[in-house]
Amino acid sequence: MTLSADSRGPLGVLGILDACRALSCESRCHWTFDGQGRIRGYYGHRGGAGAAATGSLRVPRQEARRALLARYQHLGGRVSWGKRFLRHTEDENCVTAYFEDGSRCVAEVLVGADGHRSAVRPEELREVGISLVVGISSFRHPLLDRRGFYVVDGSYRLFTMPFSSDLTMWQLSGRRLGGLDDARDVVRNWVSVPVAAGLVDATKEEEVWASPLFDRDPVFDPRTASRVTVLGDAAHPMTCFKGQGANQALADAVTLGRCLSQKLTPPSLRRFEREMFQRAAPRVRASRDAALFLHSPAVLDLYDFNMVKDPDQRRRLVHRLDENGFSATSPDDPDDLEATVRDLIITTVL
Repeated sequence: MTLSADSRGPLGVLGILDACRALSCESRCHWTFDGQGRIRGYYGHRGGAGAAATGSLRVPRQEARRALLARYQHLGGRVSWGKRFLRHTEDENCVTAYFEDGSRCVAEVLVGADGHRSAVRPEELREVGISLVVGISSFRHPLLDRRGFYVVDGSYRLFTMPFSSDLTMWQLSGRRLGGLDDARDVVRNWVSVPVAAGLVDATKEEEVWASPLFDRDPVFDPRTASRVTVLGDAAHPMTCFKGQGANQALADAVTLGRCLSQKLTPPSLRRFEREMFQRAAPRVRASRDAALFLHSPAVLDLYDFNMVKDPDQRRRLVHRLDENGFSATSPDDPDDLEATVRDLIITTVL
């Protein structure tokens, strides 16, 4: 997951920022290639403690969950494992949750944090039209050494990120992707980006997850007196293409805690929902728009280089990179390639 490292943000408020910094997998730069291997974007930093302190963190999902659990238990919280929620009932004073093992729990409020197919508050989902295949690969290459890259061809998009010192996470998205075999078929068409095929081919079937993507426009009813609410994907599922799903769920937790700090009442829940949906709804729409844009021919006209803001300068830079023959097959020494591209950026801007 890509998480904000802002000390005033959710990780800081929840008390797990330092733990997540320690877990973060460093990525010193990212390249963007098209399907022919041509460089269409570059973003990087020279490393050092400042990057982790101010930029984004890349934390394996299960490790972030463990950090949250450790913090919760340190504060005296308890978790009951092995429970499967079935249904709930409520009256004006309490909520009763019923579980598959026959047990039940009575509480003042019930909060569902059970994902986009929530059983606490089932709502109809909207299929975005884009599918996702995610894998963990042991394949090694200079472009994957504390680095990552994108490949875009107008229909499909590959995104990579270091997962650990010797593993890489990759994420292929596009229409009608069912699993690892479909992913292999796509990346083999990128003959000028051989690292993509190497990465996917070295992935084991058990290290792959695939699914269509869904979202839903948030709905807020200020008139209800329910003692039940939901947060995260249960409230506002969104695509992954703006990196906001986990960040919004963590922000929801902070907002909920503040709203319930005085009274565990329906008005407190409605205040939480109003603030949550005002913040999250624009991000749902932005993530949906990004999903459609990144898998359309229009993405091939997008050039993105840090330190270069002017579109005309970006086009000139791409032209110079093409003239000099730099591509996805260039980085025998990634440090030299990065230094050269940085010099081209400086001379193009000046």
